[in-house]
Amino acid sequence: MRAGPLMAGTAKINIIPPKPKYPVHDSLYARALILEADGSRIAFVSLNLGGYTNIPLVEKLKSRFNLKEAYFCLQHTHSSETVPREWLERQILSVMETASKNMFEAHVSGGHRYFPQRRI
Repeated sequence: MRAGPLMAGTAKINIIPPKPKYPVHDSLYARALILEADGSRIAFVSLNLGGYTNIPLVEKLKSRFNLKEAYFCLQHTHSSETVPREWLERQILSVMETASKNMFEAHVSGGHRYFPQRRI
């Protein structure tokens, strides 16, 4: 049995608030990856924030983008300011919208290599 093509959409958006309180050394981003195969879609949203929970937003993403599941991945930072929740939600919806409009046929491959000098 052969499955249909794997489709993927990606996007990223800066999530530094419009008027930061402190000078910005490195930008923080929200990134989205949408994967679709045989009519089933899942999404991963990555945030450069230490903590974020929003079940209603997950349900909104699932409904708006026809997702079976939506996963959030957070990278911890000790030096970012608090990002306004409503503004962040708009940024997340925006990055998902961009990813869903930029779908392309993706290919997955794998491999391995043995390095005898790097034995662990």
